[in-house]
Amino acid sequence: MINVYITNLAKYNEGELVGQWISLPLPLDELEEIIDEILGDDEEYFISDYECDFMTIDEYSDIYELNELAERIDDLDEHDQKKVKAILEWGARKNVEEAINDLDDFIFYEDITSEKELAEHFLDEMGFDLPQIIEVNIDYKGLGRDLAIDGFFSSYGYIEEC
Repeated sequence: MINVYITNLAKYNEGELVGQWISLPLPLDELEEIIDEILGDDEEYFISDYECDFMTIDEYSDIYELNELAERIDDLDEHDQKKVKAILEWGARKNVEEAINDLDDFIFYEDITSEKELAEHFLDEMGFDLPQIIEVNIDYKGLGRDLAIDGFFSSYGYIEEC
């Protein structure tokens, strides 16, 4: 979920690159052991690179907080991970932690990616069995646009707050 490159700051300032990629989450003792290996007798580290789909990571982010957050993300199933990403892409919550905490406040349809699909889904859920003559004359895109007014089409699917 979250990969960070931890770099020894003292060695970096001396012109030497001493560091290691770490995939979070890790058990706390394992994380501490890796950081101790990187630091040796030195005291400070920084994050010189990262890979994360959920957020940007600052070079002086707290690695222990990131580890806890990575554990929370890792505990989510794939659908809820996409839901968190959709919430953040929409801007409905300001950070990953808020999005995870408020997951139940949103409805997420990862298979709905257009206004037309939203309208079709809505009509299916309503149980309408429309005659062919009526169905071909429905403006699905327009109906979907009206239905989507309170939601957002993310790159992961349609999301709305409930």
